[in-house]
Amino acid sequence: MYTNRNNNIEEIDYEIIPFGEKVLKKESKQYFSGVLKCNLKTITPIFIGGKKNIRKVKFNNKNVDHNESYFPENIKEYIIPSSSLKGMVRGMLDMLTDSVVVESKIRKQEMEYKGKPYSFIDSKFYPTNDNKNLSIGESIFGAIANSEVNIEKGESFQNIQGKVYFTDGRISKSKAKISKEILLKPLDAPKVRKVLNKEKTKLLGRKYYKHRLNKKVDDFRDKNYNGSYNNFANARNTTLKLMEKDNVFQFDVYFKNLAYHEMCILMYSLELEDKMYHKIGRGKALGMGSCKIEIEKIKVEKEDKKYLSFERKEIYYTVKLEKKEKFIEDAKIYLELNGRKRSNIEKLRKILKGE
Repeated sequence: MYTNRNNNIEEIDYEIIPFGEKVLKKESKQYFSGVLKCNLKTITPIFIGGKKNIRKVKFNNKNVDHNESYFPENIKEYIIPSSSLKGMVRGMLDMLTDSVVVESKIRKQEMEYKGKPYSFIDSKFYPTNDNKNLSIGESIFGAIANSEVNIEKGESFQNIQGKVYFTDGRISKSKAKISKEILLKPLDAPKVRKVLNKEKTKLLGRKYYKHRLNKKVDDFRDKNYNGSYNNFANARNTTLKLMEKDNVFQFDVYFKNLAYHEMCILMYSLELEDKMYHKIGRGKALGMGSCKIEIEKIKVEKEDKKYLSFERKEIYYTVKLEKKEKFIEDAKIYLELNGRKRSNIEKLRKILKGE
């Protein structure tokens, strides 16, 4: 939620996707290792926090810290860190499969209501308490031993290594379209109570920010700023440059020993469907961060050649792109997206389209 100071009203910037039934793992005789060559196109301006510079400015006649933040970069490229890409895709996959709730996602409830994080969710969304009963999200992205709930139960649990590895997303500075420096509108913290039931004892679901697909750089500028920091609207404002719409970052997703249904669901979680978009980075509440991922190439290690038609090239076989649609259509079957059985995911799909 944020305040629109021009007309002094509060706008709801997110929806709650209710919890549903877990999508169960399938038995598989087909396992795949290889790499997905992907691009990410910015649909609205985005910003990923990198290096910061803090300087003292006057605010209400007092010296306060003001943040100048910079998009991650090297000499030749702007970069979306692999951790940002992986976190975005895992969050999407966890929602689509109703997998476990990662502890970091509910820390704010612990802070505001002084409860233990897992006291706010149903036990079926706890991290697994054994190595044989992993959710799909844990099976693909890994699971960490000694989570809070495991410790409380006195359970021993071995780390599960993830099966996927994301590279950084990169775009050449010579091709990138980046805005002039702006003073970003201030962001208020989301109202945590909106995601809890009336008794403030349980999470109602997972939060996802709405798309505002017509937003431009100027929409995120603090228009109360008149050139004097003593007059800008809020000490929490940040000075930065936004990555504008229609920038295309390249990144890879390496995978190892994915079962067929895991491969399908991972690919769906990356590419989604036509006119469905991800959210990444800062300023999601304002409408920043909408992006579209496209899988450009699928390369699979040689030992998997007996399952698909390939064109041989070095250590990988390149899967013909027509096969991509088969993976994604099979994912929709596994995720039960072709009917209206999963009402929570129907709500998510509408939000992903900006409806």
